[in-house]
Amino acid sequence: MSKTAIFIEPEKLLNVINELELEALKEAHSIARQEFKVIQQYLAVHADPDLLGHAQKVELALKEIVVREFALPRIELIPEHPEPVLLIYNNEVLQEPLSDYWRNLILQATASIQKNIPSVGRIEALDDKTQYGTCFAIAANLVLTNYHVASQFCSSRGILTKPVLIDFIEEKNRDPEERYEIERAVTLSPDPDFAILKVRLENSKPLTPLKLRNTPLSISRNQEIDAFSFPVYIIGYPTKSSPYDPDRNEALENRIFKGIFGVKRFCPGSLRQIQSETHPPYDDICLCCNYTSLNGSSGSPVFDFETGDVIGLHYAGEPDRQENLSIPIWKLRSPIDQAIHDFASPR
Repeated sequence: MSKTAIFIEPEKLLNVINELELEALKEAHSIARQEFKVIQQYLAVHADPDLLGHAQKVELALKEIVVREFALPRIELIPEHPEPVLLIYNNEVLQEPLSDYWRNLILQATASIQKNIPSVGRIEALDDKTQYGTCFAIAANLVLTNYHVASQFCSSRGILTKPVLIDFIEEKNRDPEERYEIERAVTLSPDPDFAILKVRLENSKPLTPLKLRNTPLSISRNQEIDAFSFPVYIIGYPTKSSPYDPDRNEALENRIFKGIFGVKRFCPGSLRQIQSETHPPYDDICLCCNYTSLNGSSGSPVFDFETGDVIGLHYAGEPDRQENLSIPIWKLRSPIDQAIHDFASPR
């Protein structure tokens, strides 16, 4: 590779940001992503201070584009045929009228579901409890969420720009709170879209980390999966979609969620395929599922019903394809393990 292969001017990329057009942002994201990966590969074997400076500018542009892209509407999805969205109370799933299929699956997995629920929290502002997203414990003092969630309250260096807490309860009609103060972000990655946050323990009890799947699922990329062959669920805090979303269906949201938003929910669905993608907002490989999500679901863990293990990090919805998307957790094991090595407190 030579410098002639570098074709991006970061300033031109940033010009599209003020347009607030989703397609323009997607195109800029794709270009910046391709450029950044090429530069990283080159710098891995060549010392080039000028190119390193250019790479840093491209990375900053990419981060800003991701922030703006996910600030636009239509990043979460209620499927055309919605799956259940069940309330959680006192760490138990409240089984409203359900099909026998879901009722039996939940009953069979009750022990692992109840074990997983307390490790999922809602990220919110200290002053007014504004909700930013969902996160889950990966170590005694570390949580995983999305970059586009963390960027709402963290600088590019991981420093908080406002006081932010995590409440690991926030259930409907349940008053107790289990709140932890976020200290800083220790890992910020716009692509794939994830962030690792460190919480202050002090007098609080250590978090209970979820079990993460280490190896890829044994199906090939782009392979279609039978609709009921791989049941999954997410635990998160779906809240109302953006009032600026031209496709927002407020009546549907209120009917599905019964007007109750921002509290802990259990949302089952099926893994439909593992898809290889080459354009944002997707990672190189993403898990495509049909569970129901809304704003606030970003950062939710995706669980395998059978094992109770986390298999994905939810980050977006694709309305045109009627699928919700998550990053395979095994793709994030290296940065997660590094963060645990560098920052985790002993339990």
